[in-house]
Amino acid sequence: MRFEQKKQEKYALKTHWRKFFQHPWIIVLVIFLILGLSFLAGAYAHKRGYTAKLRTFLGIAEKSVSTISDVIENDVALYTDNGLQNVYIDLPFDSQETLRAKREEALQIGILNVDDEDFVPATIQLEDGDKMDVEVRLKGDWSDHYAGDKWSLRIELENDDQAFMGMQRFSIQAPETREFLNEWGYHQNLLQEGILTTRYNFVNIIINGEYKGIYAVEESFTEHLLESQGRREGIILKFDEDTMWDNWASFRSVGGESLMLNAQDAGFFLVMDDDSAEITIFRNSRVEANEVLKAEAETAVSRLRAFQKGELKASEVFDVKKLGKFFAITDLWAAEHGTAWHNIRFYYNPVTTLLEPIAYDANPLTYFKVDVATFPYSIPSMFEDAEVQEAYLREVELLTNPQYLADLKEDLEPQFLVFQNALSKEYDSGLDAPWERLETRRTMLEINLIPENALRGGFQKVWVDGKKYLQVDLINQMILPVQARNLIVDGNVIPFSNDWFEQINSWVYLEAGYDLPTLRPGHEVIYEPYRFLVPYEWQNQVEESTIQIEVNLLGGSQTALVQLVEKIIPQGVEENPRPVQPTLQDFLADHPYISRIDENTVVTQPGEWDVEGDLIIPQNVRLVIPEGTTLKFEEQAILFTTEPISIYGSEDHPVLLTSKTTTWGGIIVLSAQERSLWRYALVENLTGIERDGWVLTGGITFFESPITLQNVQIRHTYSEDAINVIQSDFQFIQSVFSNTISDAFDGDFTEGTIAQCSFHDIQGDGVDVSGSTVTVKNSTFLNIADKAVSAGEDSDVDVSNTVIKSVGIGVASKDLSNVTITDSQISLVRVAGLSAYIKKAVFGPAQIIASNVSILEAEYTTLVQSGSMVTIDGVEMPTVDLDIDNLYEQGILGN
Repeated sequence: MRFEQKKQEKYALKTHWRKFFQHPWIIVLVIFLILGLSFLAGAYAHKRGYTAKLRTFLGIAEKSVSTISDVIENDVALYTDNGLQNVYIDLPFDSQETLRAKREEALQIGILNVDDEDFVPATIQLEDGDKMDVEVRLKGDWSDHYAGDKWSLRIELENDDQAFMGMQRFSIQAPETREFLNEWGYHQNLLQEGILTTRYNFVNIIINGEYKGIYAVEESFTEHLLESQGRREGIILKFDEDTMWDNWASFRSVGGESLMLNAQDAGFFLVMDDDSAEITIFRNSRVEANEVLKAEAETAVSRLRAFQKGELKASEVFDVKKLGKFFAITDLWAAEHGTAWHNIRFYYNPVTTLLEPIAYDANPLTYFKVDVATFPYSIPSMFEDAEVQEAYLREVELLTNPQYLADLKEDLEPQFLVFQNALSKEYDSGLDAPWERLETRRTMLEINLIPENALRGGFQKVWVDGKKYLQVDLINQMILPVQARNLIVDGNVIPFSNDWFEQINSWVYLEAGYDLPTLRPGHEVIYEPYRFLVPYEWQNQVEESTIQIEVNLLGGSQTALVQLVEKIIPQGVEENPRPVQPTLQDFLADHPYISRIDENTVVTQPGEWDVEGDLIIPQNVRLVIPEGTTLKFEEQAILFTTEPISIYGSEDHPVLLTSKTTTWGGIIVLSAQERSLWRYALVENLTGIERDGWVLTGGITFFESPITLQNVQIRHTYSEDAINVIQSDFQFIQSVFSNTISDAFDGDFTEGTIAQCSFHDIQGDGVDVSGSTVTVKNSTFLNIADKAVSAGEDSDVDVSNTVIKSVGIGVASKDLSNVTITDSQISLVRVAGLSAYIKKAVFGPAQIIASNVSILEAEYTTLVQSGSMVTIDGVEMPTVDLDIDNLYEQGILGN
């Protein structure tokens, strides 16, 4: 009974619970409870990194349990058997998501822009040591630091009393971002030589339980870096690069990367260099809290700023010996990337009060840089100081000794092989030993220490104050200072002396403080010569003597002989041959016959005036010459202006511009934006401009300055062109061009009209245009020695209602030009009425289309080179093979 009763009670209980769970709201509640627990469990697993392992398992779900075990064992073996220390980083879920979002942003624009707000919390542990709280963010400017699975991270310990591998701030990054083991080797070389650099190592990185591979660990810029390398705590500073990266990021965010040949191309109008950069202090808040460091920071910044402004030389601001050694080692390792202004950092040594370089981010010995000149001179003013260069050359001479590399290899190779073996388990390439490439670099530097042809120069015998001297002119062709040690004449050695130096030009400069004449690099003085007067009883035939200079690079011990030849090295033009435009006040004082109308206009007084010297119009001032004015110019004198010239003559009282004696230079209007208008003017006796290499072919020259001539006569010119219009539009109306020894009008890349004009007694061409579009109508050409109209170099010329008489060639079309001539007459022709040919092979054939044109009394009606074309009233004229060069040599085709 009791058993049956228990059975019935049990049955009743089951029935009760069955009915309970049949209620719909109970079922919904249970489902939500299960889902909630599952979500929390999943979130926890993801946060702890177990989901990554789960995904890996699911990816090999069809494999056997033993295969999965093998994968796990192999994964673990990668960082337990390669000899490197293991570093465990745990990132909470929120931290991972923040880093991932920042990465996506950086990938979109191609540049990482970060600040202190981007740090997220995490923990770090070295082997089985204590876990430490840290802050982490992405690092690395370019996408190679975060595009793949191995993201570069900046890590900072939160507790100042703790240290991780002796550091409180450091970075981890994939080894390939810094040329694998080459960066490590470069750092070790610097450390051996006492040059500050970041400590650099390799470790295994495990993030949230997932092995990420081998990373390079690089120290950041803190007092621990200084103390670990025997320096007192002090200030670390740099040229601030934030503006540069912000600008590049902005540029790339709008698609500008497609226009960039290199990173600097994103600069556009923004100046981004060491001269414009601000100077910032590392860990500035810590410095501000310490009165001693704060005072040192003020001094450090002010001295670096004085160097930046050019107020102090590099040798006055930096530790010269350390800077020279830094440059030399950097050159050996082809590591100039680390000398870029935005990469180099400085330590202000409070004892010496000098700045020392801190090497960082070097990317040494990339294959494309090994056998080329790299020169670690990214900040020229830092290197182009004789003391720094001397220190650099002394160090280069030491490290190019073959024994130096042998010792370096012996010191570094054991640890190098350990790292190489570890990295080879993950990487298939990029791990070659650096010794062969370093030997290539060493050999290149060694060869360049022997400065063959370091100088070029000449000599001549001179008398000065009744004494005999050899005048020696020397030009330093090196990028480094060169010392002149001895002068050797016919085997006789004459030690060089600074007393021989004659300072004939202000730009000549010898480095002070050196016993021997030390010539600055030639490019710094535009390869101008240094001049020495050497007291010497020269033979009557000095040119038969052998004269040599024994030289060495400043700081180097190896010498070379440079052969001199007897010649004078030109000193160069000190002044621009183009005249200097005076002030308006000085101008009016020098030319009393000219009055001021307003601040932008001056006017000559009517009458006849002798112009003393050149008539140079001030900037932004227009010259007006009214009717009844005659200006007489001296021999070779010119009228020069950069504003329009307005000539307002009249038929009864024209303006006359002429010479005081026989000829004068001419007129130049340069880059005047507004049009010059000349009416009723007579311009004569021009020779053109030839001053110290400033040679203009036109007696009148308009360059980028529009011009209108109306009722103007230009006559008796002795220049190559009576008037030359260049890159300007023009209008010649009812004007006369006569009595020239060469061409009357030469137009280069112009567009304009010649209407109702007369050209007569011209010894060259009447109209000669190149690359121009010109209309000639209702005009006459009489007694033209060469061509009445000549079109060249892809010109388009339209000639109509024009009379051409007594000419060499009536109309010529050359070099891809097209000429149309209608309703015109050509007579008394010595060569051909119409001619088309190629003068310059870089162009193509030419053509002339003539309609209703009469050609009378001509040796040839047409002269057409094969390939070119002339048609008259729709009929194509015959062509012949012409030797154009020969015809020009014979003067048949003139110009």
